[in-house]
Amino acid sequence: QCRYYSLSSLMLLITLMVYTYWQRGGRLGGLSFVFAAWCWFQVDFGTFWPVIGLLLLLAMVQAWPKWSKTAAVGLALAMSISPWVWYYEIFDRLKTSATTWSDKFFGNLFHMNQFLIPIVVFIPAGILFVCKWRKIPLLPRQLILICLLMLPISLLWVTSVAPWFFHRYIMPLTPLASLLMAWLFVEIGRLIGQGRKTANVTTAAAFMLSAAVAVCPLPSNVVTWMLPLDRLTKHPFGLL
Repeated sequence: QCRYYSLSSLMLLITLMVYTYWQRGGRLGGLSFVFAAWCWFQVDFGTFWPVIGLLLLLAMVQAWPKWSKTAAVGLALAMSISPWVWYYEIFDRLKTSATTWSDKFFGNLFHMNQFLIPIVVFIPAGILFVCKWRKIPLLPRQLILICLLMLPISLLWVTSVAPWFFHRYIMPLTPLASLLMAWLFVEIGRLIGQGRKTANVTTAAAFMLSAAVAVCPLPSNVVTWMLPLDRLTKHPFGLL
C-alpha cells in the first residue's frame, strides 16, 4: 500500500512551501515554484490539478491587477508539463464509471471524514477562520484558506474524474488536513487559556483536543452514522 502516497504528500508540502516563498517575493520564487510543481506532477498527476489550479488562482487574486508575472508562471508550468501529459496518456486514463456520481461522492466523503478530517472538525475550522479573518496575517491567512478550500475542491474533483471512491485518491492531502486541525486546536487552546498567567492551559487544551480526535472515533462517526451506509465500502474502521 505504499505506492506513491508518501512521496506525493511530501511533494505537496514542498510545493506549498515554495509557493509561500514565491508569494513572499523570494528570489527566483516563480521559477522555483514551477520546478517544484513539475516534480510533484511526475509523482502524482491526479491530485496535482486541483491543488495547482487553486494556488495559481489565489496567486492571481493576490497580484491583481498586476497579474502578468503570475500568468507567466502559470504558462511556464503548463508548457513544462504539456509533453508529459501526452507521454503519460492522461486523457486516455479517464474511464467511464459504472457507479453513479452520488455513490462516488458519498464514498469519497466517507473516506475524507473517516481518515483525513472529521466534518464536525472541518466546519468549526471554517467558521473560526471567517471570524478571525482580519486578525490573521496575510500569508498565514492564505495558507489556511488553501487548506480549507482544497479539501472540498478535491472531493468534487476526485468524484468527477476517478472511476471509484478509493481512499488513495485523496490520501496525499492528509498533511493539509493535519495543518488545518493543528491550527484549529491551537486557536481553541488560546481561547480557553485566554486571560490566564500560564501558557500550560493553552498547550494542554490543544493537546487534549488533538488527542481526542486522533484516538476517539466519535468525531468521525457522528457523520458516518448519517451517511447512507449501504452505498459505502464496509471498511473495518468505519464503524468503530
